[in-house]
Amino acid sequence: MKKIYYFLKTPSRLIVILITFLVGMMFAVPRLITPDHYVMVDEPLWLYRSANFLNALKEHDWRFTYQINHPGVTTMWVGAAGLLISHPEVVREQTGQLNYRQYEDLLAKLNVNPFDILVTDRILMALVTTVTLTIAFFYAWDLVGLLPALLGFSFIAFDPFHLALTRILHLDGFLSNFMFLAMLGLFHFWKKKRISSLLLSGACSALSWLTKSPGLFLLPFIGSLILMMIYWEVKPHRKKDWQNFFVQLTKVFSIWGASALFVSLLFWPALLSDPVRVIHLVLLKGFQAAQEGHEQALFYKGIIYPTGQLSVRVWDFYPINFLWRTTPVIILGLILFVMVIFNRKAMDGDNHISIVVAGLWLFGLGFMFFMNLGDKKFDRYILPVFPPLDLLAGIGYAVLAKMIFQKGFGKFLAPAILLVAVGLQAFSSISLFPYMVSYYNPLLGGPTRAVAIMDVGEGEGLELAAEYLNQKADAEKLQVFAWYATGCFSYFFDGITRQIRPEERQTTKRLQTLQKADYVVIYINQEQRGLGKFYLDYVKDLPIEKRIFINQIEYARIYKLH
Repeated sequence: MKKIYYFLKTPSRLIVILITFLVGMMFAVPRLITPDHYVMVDEPLWLYRSANFLNALKEHDWRFTYQINHPGVTTMWVGAAGLLISHPEVVREQTGQLNYRQYEDLLAKLNVNPFDILVTDRILMALVTTVTLTIAFFYAWDLVGLLPALLGFSFIAFDPFHLALTRILHLDGFLSNFMFLAMLGLFHFWKKKRISSLLLSGACSALSWLTKSPGLFLLPFIGSLILMMIYWEVKPHRKKDWQNFFVQLTKVFSIWGASALFVSLLFWPALLSDPVRVIHLVLLKGFQAAQEGHEQALFYKGIIYPTGQLSVRVWDFYPINFLWRTTPVIILGLILFVMVIFNRKAMDGDNHISIVVAGLWLFGLGFMFFMNLGDKKFDRYILPVFPPLDLLAGIGYAVLAKMIFQKGFGKFLAPAILLVAVGLQAFSSISLFPYMVSYYNPLLGGPTRAVAIMDVGEGEGLELAAEYLNQKADAEKLQVFAWYATGCFSYFFDGITRQIRPEERQTTKRLQTLQKADYVVIYINQEQRGLGKFYLDYVKDLPIEKRIFINQIEYARIYKLH
């Protein structure tokens, strides 16, 4: 069967090395440059959870490697490694489990800046991402061909949403990468019958759900793929071959499951110490979190949901958020793919490729539907659909290039179209660097329209407010109230940071505390959701001293109190 998407024959070893270097640098460079950017809201929490995780390993108290139901194990491994590399004295001094304030006190006692630890952690996160996606690229190369793999992974490398979330100490970037590699590994096993690919698929599946509980989506998804693949192979043969169906099925499930189980136990000792309790907590609390919402107001399409619960009836949340967060290049690539998929000459009827692309589509749509079942919704929760859909877009452009060659439109037109597509995708990220998280699809109205539709702001821009106030005389003596104060603002501000709390009501004591402060920093996310109303009401008639803009979005306003 022809490998219709190859534009190069079997490459030499030198070519393979050069391609490996190119792909690795394509992922590494934009994720390693300036790791000392803004802080996103949950990163400080993962710093102290990682420290507690490492201390549990140090003290052989395996039960405390369970820190939270997410469960965030892979992120905490990276956070623990970053702490050990950058500040081993903290590891030596810590005893027992600390809450966030105790951990901050320990760092202050040792004169350690938590932001320095965070920068090291981000570098390690970027390196793991680079290795994971480079391996995924080679699987894709073998599955769909060199050109579409290069195009698809170029789109992934410079996808602004994926890039932003793989430069931080968080969960969703790792989740998307591990789920993607688990899926490609299974496809590769089916095509090549290499046990190593099946083992890798099982291992990456385990890393997915160790990162975040939605990774458990892989259990029914990969289980269904295995059933379909074996059925596909058995069906054309004689009837007596059906007796081998359950033998093959048991063998494949056993190898995949054994790999997943081994990696789960290896990386998460809490499963060895008390497996029933840990699994119960992850499933129960994960389900509760999905159904109970965010417990704070959320904003979507001009409506404030006071409890943060966006029920299943808000069915368009993830499709709309995908369209806002993806790029015109990807949308066009997906349209091209849909247009050519019915062209048998273009597709050449390669069954392996057909299964791969069908699986990628099913994953994207299935995971989006799966996440919509929960009431707790954020745009970043569907990051795992971005790599497979970006790869599908790459296939769409590759087939277009092939058709142009076949039509005899000239040898320069197809490469020009592909270079423009990759260039535009890269520009969508590079033009906003390092604030790729502020990207919103211009086809839907861009950033100025997005603020009327979507919850905007994860902490980016607050560091610019802090840097502005640091220029004030005696900045170290200033008292400032800020939204997302912990980390997002405090890691950059030289003075005294006070937290704006979501539900605080006016009391004499709180009013007196606020009146003693020098500045208030109001954030876009806070204002959209109507949180911290006490502070919003207090400053509404005061003049604005400074507005912080990123990508045409007013992220923060600074009010001087006296």
